[in-house]
Amino acid sequence: MTPTLRERERKRKRERERERERIEPVTLLLAGEFGIIPSAVEAGPTGTVTHHCLATGQDDEQRFVKTYPQGADARAAEAAVELGAYARLYPVPVPAALPTVGADRFVASCRGLLLSVIRFVSNAVTADERITGALWEAVGQTVGRLPPAACRLHRGSARHPHRSPPSLGARDKAIGLGRNVARLEESAARCRAAVGLRERLHEAEEVLRAHLA
Repeated sequence: MTPTLRERERKRKRERERERERIEPVTLLLAGEFGIIPSAVEAGPTGTVTHHCLATGQDDEQRFVKTYPQGADARAAEAAVELGAYARLYPVPVPAALPTVGADRFVASCRGLLLSVIRFVSNAVTADERITGALWEAVGQTVGRLPPAACRLHRGSARHPHRSPPSLGARDKAIGLGRNVARLEESAARCRAAVGLRERLHEAEEVLRAHLA
């Protein structure tokens, strides 16, 4: 049965009320814990387990606000944001996390809601649970351009208090290292072939120039 105009209006009203209930504690935390007086807070993209908002302050700067589901582990959320801030020291291109007003933590809580704030990066691309296809190439290019100091990040992360112990999850075990190694070797062979082709073309060009001289 097609909903009537009144039913559709009631549904939209309920959705607006739910959104307002979700936004209100976000506004309180931004003002009370981060010192940000938002002039506008709008829903952003939904993550794998988190909800996101875009908050525009009175300075017209946008911040990316991440809220965690009810019952989320506050220490785990704090550790994740802190690791990102730690990576920036090397420097790894990670958006800057904003500390609370007291600068003693990155994650604030109110009424069971956990919230963190990072600087908004326009046109950012997220992995949506996993990295596939062209995203792997983008990651490789970014890592390849990192300065030498960033190479110390892995050693530093291994000593960091919030490091994760090395382990293989179900998805990691299903990656198929043999297939990935074969693809890597195939890519390397193509690169070597391209280098050889350029060398042969250069030799042919030299021969042609000598013949025309």
